[in-house]
Amino acid sequence: MPTAKDYFKTESKYFRASDFSKEIICTVESVDSCEFKNDDGSAAVKPVLHFQDMPQALVLNKTNFTALSLMFGEDTNDWIGAKVALYPSRVEFKGNVMPTIKVKRAPTKANNNATPFNDDIPF
Repeated sequence: MPTAKDYFKTESKYFRASDFSKEIICTVESVDSCEFKNDDGSAAVKPVLHFQDMPQALVLNKTNFTALSLMFGEDTNDWIGAKVALYPSRVEFKGNVMPTIKVKRAPTKANNNATPFNDDIPF
């Protein structure tokens, strides 16, 4: 059954929480800043994460910026080339539970040359 999203498609250069139904893996291309208007009309400069493999960018909130800093370091230039996972989540905001996008380190592939664990016990 069609939803409002199907009828009112709007292209945005930034990801929205409603764009996500599952985790996606992206490679960081750059981090820059952009000025946005707050709900009260005041301006705020926010960091924006751009990806090599996605046309849309992610405006970083403090939670996601802190998570990326802990993963890859405080210098955003060190984030370039890093693989990150973007996934849908929920967060309490102004007394309401809202959809959001969270970041985490992308899972790494298991080492194919590793010796499998042998847990057989001979009797």
